[in-house]
Amino acid sequence: MTQRDLRNKVTVVIPNYNGIAYIRECLSSLYAGTALPRVIVVDNHSTDGSMELVEREFPQVLLHRIRANTGFCHAVNCGLHLVQTKYAILLNNDTKADPAFVEELISAISQSGKIFSVQAKMLTMNDPSVLDDAGDCYSALGWAFARGKGQRAEKFDKKGTIFSACAGAAIYRMSVFDEIGWFDERHYCYLEDVDIGYRAQIYGYRNLYAPKAVVYHA
Repeated sequence: MTQRDLRNKVTVVIPNYNGIAYIRECLSSLYAGTALPRVIVVDNHSTDGSMELVEREFPQVLLHRIRANTGFCHAVNCGLHLVQTKYAILLNNDTKADPAFVEELISAISQSGKIFSVQAKMLTMNDPSVLDDAGDCYSALGWAFARGKGQRAEKFDKKGTIFSACAGAAIYRMSVFDEIGWFDERHYCYLEDVDIGYRAQIYGYRNLYAPKAVVYHA
């Protein structure tokens, strides 16, 4: 698949709030990869100069500014409503993407129309031998938690089905949002990804983990 084909399939949505310490490396890693995706940065009224940095150094990025800090879910929904591609990748601003990150996520989600989301392998940035997240788990007691967090990364090299994808580094099938609804903004931030992954399952969709898609998370 050519870079043009990949670009026409996916848009990366990055919510940002005062992320000047990370946003340059995050965007640089995406543009240094094997795919050159469309990128939207949604800013929650940053005051640290991070948006000026994006405007100056990454003019190809579509920048959407919000006039107040409305939280992760609202920012993500604003970005998703601007997406015109088949898939969208949600990516935290404090991440660095592996060169094949975007391409591997597209490959995984393209396997079936019943796949709603695919989670990347998130490694701890200051120690990549330690796993940060390999998908969300949901217990019978109603508790949600990050699968594999703090464990040795090599233990999570097997792809498979997960309960839901962590929205910090995952790809989503855009058409499904019209069916199951968007991220529930009552969550503000945290657990919104578990909620939407749960809804997707209720509607008959699957959520997967793709360990070849790697990001480093600060």
